[in-house]
Amino acid sequence: MDFPSLALDAAIELDKLEKRQPADLATIQRFGHYLEAPPSGGRPVSLFALSENPVNVEILNSAIFHTEGASLSNFNDLEQWVRDLVAQAKAIAAGESTGSEEIGSLKRFCLSLHQVLLEELTPAPDDEWMPAYDERVA
Repeated sequence: MDFPSLALDAAIELDKLEKRQPADLATIQRFGHYLEAPPSGGRPVSLFALSENPVNVEILNSAIFHTEGASLSNFNDLEQWVRDLVAQAKAIAAGESTGSEEIGSLKRFCLSLHQVLLEELTPAPDDEWMPAYDERVA
């Protein structure tokens, strides 16, 4: 499953929890695990590979901005925020955290992350890498 879909599925399950309906806690747990250490082709990575990929930093910071209304000012703050988020996802998935505030906050982040990931992964129609229209061929 791709990460945008996993983020959306986690948001759906969190919404069910928020409404006190049965939810698939394994989906929320998978989201936390993926956020903590995404697949990397066999080599060990840490925390969303932030130090290896500046795009990930921008994606996470954008999702946080849309959720919290403020961007984090430095890499350490972002890393700590993600660690806290992973811990929150794991606690909710384990049934240790059942407060609607925590569940709602994580749900909003999942939805925001889903949207930011889709925007990042979906090419715009006017992207420069797209083949140009050649009138001679038409």
